[in-house]
Amino acid sequence: MGLHGVLSDDVFTQYDMEAEVPHVAMLMAARMCEDGDGSVISELASRSTQCPGLHFNFTASDSQFDPASAVQVLLDGIHSSNPTNFVIGPTRSASALPVALVAGSENVGVISATASSQDLSDRAEYSKFVRVIPSDKGTTKVAAQLASWYDLKHIGLVHADDSFGSSFRDDLEEACEEAGVTLHSEGFRVGDTTGAANAMATLGNEKLNVILLLAWDEDILAIADYALDNGMMGEGKLLIFLDAVTDANLDALAARSEALATALVRHQRLSVKTAFETTRTKNFRHSWADLQYDSSFMTYVNERLPGGQLFRVPSKGTYASRQVDVDFFETYTTDSLVQTVSLHFDAVVASCRALCMAYEKHGTISNMQNVIDMISSEDFVFSGLTGSMVLDASTGSRNISSVSYSLSSLALDATNNSTFTLEEVAVWSSDKWSTTNGDLIFPGDTTEVPLATETVIEDLNQIHPGVRGLMFSLMVVTEVSCIYFIIWTFMNKKSRVVVKSQPEFLVISLVGVMISTAAVIPLGMDDGILHSSLGLDVSCNAWILLWTFGNTILYGALITKLYRILRIFENPSLRTMKISNKDLYLRILAMLALTSSILTLWFSLDPMYYERRVDPIYSGVEVDSYGNLLESYGLCTDHRGLSTIFLAIVFCKNGLKFAGTTYMAYKCRHVDKQFQESAYIFMAVASMLQLYTLGVPIMFAIELKQTTVRFLVFGGLIVINNFVLAALVMVPKIRLVRQRAERVVQKSKQVTGHEATATSQAIKNDKFVVSDEGNDVNGFDFARALRHQAPSVSFADMYPTRESDDEGGDGDVSDAEDDNDAANGRDRRRRSAKQAAVRMA
Repeated sequence: MGLHGVLSDDVFTQYDMEAEVPHVAMLMAARMCEDGDGSVISELASRSTQCPGLHFNFTASDSQFDPASAVQVLLDGIHSSNPTNFVIGPTRSASALPVALVAGSENVGVISATASSQDLSDRAEYSKFVRVIPSDKGTTKVAAQLASWYDLKHIGLVHADDSFGSSFRDDLEEACEEAGVTLHSEGFRVGDTTGAANAMATLGNEKLNVILLLAWDEDILAIADYALDNGMMGEGKLLIFLDAVTDANLDALAARSEALATALVRHQRLSVKTAFETTRTKNFRHSWADLQYDSSFMTYVNERLPGGQLFRVPSKGTYASRQVDVDFFETYTTDSLVQTVSLHFDAVVASCRALCMAYEKHGTISNMQNVIDMISSEDFVFSGLTGSMVLDASTGSRNISSVSYSLSSLALDATNNSTFTLEEVAVWSSDKWSTTNGDLIFPGDTTEVPLATETVIEDLNQIHPGVRGLMFSLMVVTEVSCIYFIIWTFMNKKSRVVVKSQPEFLVISLVGVMISTAAVIPLGMDDGILHSSLGLDVSCNAWILLWTFGNTILYGALITKLYRILRIFENPSLRTMKISNKDLYLRILAMLALTSSILTLWFSLDPMYYERRVDPIYSGVEVDSYGNLLESYGLCTDHRGLSTIFLAIVFCKNGLKFAGTTYMAYKCRHVDKQFQESAYIFMAVASMLQLYTLGVPIMFAIELKQTTVRFLVFGGLIVINNFVLAALVMVPKIRLVRQRAERVVQKSKQVTGHEATATSQAIKNDKFVVSDEGNDVNGFDFARALRHQAPSVSFADMYPTRESDDEGGDGDVSDAEDDNDAANGRDRRRRSAKQAAVRMA
């Protein structure tokens, strides 16, 4: 029975023969499999007895690093006159994923040497896929343990943002979390060299000194160029190339420039350990060297290279003819040969062994699932160039316990400075890392691990969470107090004190306090809480809007309220005046319209935005010995410098409102406190002026980078000023209402007491005497005696006047007239009481 396999490789887009070394090694393994040659892998010797009727035929093609081309190669083989039974390759996960998916539906087996994406472990999706390398799940675990072994708390990853790179990033993030390491990752689109350099720049800006690289070809060159030009390769830095970066990629870096080659010395590469000095590897080298004398094998290889009869040209590819000869085997017989080709060699041996065992057991291989199941069986295990070949039945991947990982240091070849050699410095095995030759040497020829504990922590000068929490708590206290005052005002809206204080404007002023105080929330935002630039920009403008509108409403209500009182009580003729609420509301709306115009013009011409700044005047541009920035700060600024002008206008407008409020409060100082609270408003405004007189200069004196102190000072000015003003306006009214209620209760008790002692009254020495619980009080009139007995009770309490004719607060009747009537009534009652006392005498 003839089997037809396709070597779907990714090497023929390269322009040098060295890239074809793994391909030739795969053909060497295929030839040994067909011939039952056990000189390298002893298990192949039994092939002639296990499956003598099975013959292996191979063609070759190129997947061109392109998933669509790889799938097309597969489909061309399946629908050819000599249908494909199995595929060895592709070597990259991005191509292997769609190939394995299509192959599974077509009953075609796929085995890969280096495609490591964790997604390929999904047996439900990729049931006919196996590989001779552990999945990224294992590799990322090893990488995370390396970071932990280095005692790193942070590590970076620059990765190709394809299916392979994204899957690797996700697995590495999970592994790092388990190891207590924070991963900082940046991706780029494959082939986008600018994006690759930008990804490296992002991690450089995050001050990461140890970075893993998962890139290849032109992308890895762009990354290395950026790192060299921006000081990311010297002492204190470490780049770790992952195994997706091939030897050819590393040599391309060395050949790019002498400066780049020199700078990369001592940087490292992490890969599956594929070079074991065993009998098998020695025999492989001997067999490889002997191939130069085997003309039939050279013909076998050349038929499967571009230009050969058995090379299948992809539909969109054109290739120049290539041939191997004696010089090829003499040139590419190096110490690193086994490390370069061992996985590819083992992949072909594994497929040959599985096919042969399945044929022996079932007499056919028509059901490719039998072959895949055979690979996962215990009988399948063999010793390859990369060690014991044990695959996990549940994933189809190489069991991580059957491999070791190598950490190699880059060194320039002694005879060729445009080529790197890899010096193994540490090995991962049995779930731990250990050095191979004493101390590790890092870039700069130092034994100190870069950033041995954690990444450089830049002092961002963000607002301290404790201070933010304190200010937000004070804001909540102020807001809750205002809500209580508003509820109290509505509950006592029929009280004489509240009615005369104009409750509508009390509520409006309290709403203004709440809006102004809410400005503390956006004022306390920075990039430590908000990570959206849009959100930070909105916050920069929101606090100005809330503070300005809140102050306009607050002081607008107070000014109009005091204005009404001043007009009524500065009324010598006592003529009836009508100042409706509507007139006063219009005044407040006019103030709001002016404020809206100023802010609209400001935010349309030059809105505020959040910026993180390095200012040598304030921060000194502090850097560490590696040039990493140690300090910066964030602030709200503008583009055109107009904010200073508009902010001055807003402060001047608020200052006029403060002055107006102070003037009105002063003019109303002699009016009964039941009608107004000018004394308390005056106290509040005076307190506010003191706060701002001290606070504003302090704000200018504080360095811009002292964001916590600046927030504490300005936020404190807003909250304390608003709370004091609200308390001074409302607390005296609450006390007055409670005192009036207490006096009514006391009056009731005192009236009852007078009735009980009325029989003890007598005339002694031509004087009126009142006996009260054993105390004699002398007096010439009843009113004086009564006041002496109950000094806390006024005549207004003993003889209540009628409520204000303007109890409803509609503004139609002057409260001054009502107060004058009440005073006249009190005088009449005093005279009547005195006359009654004289008659009794």
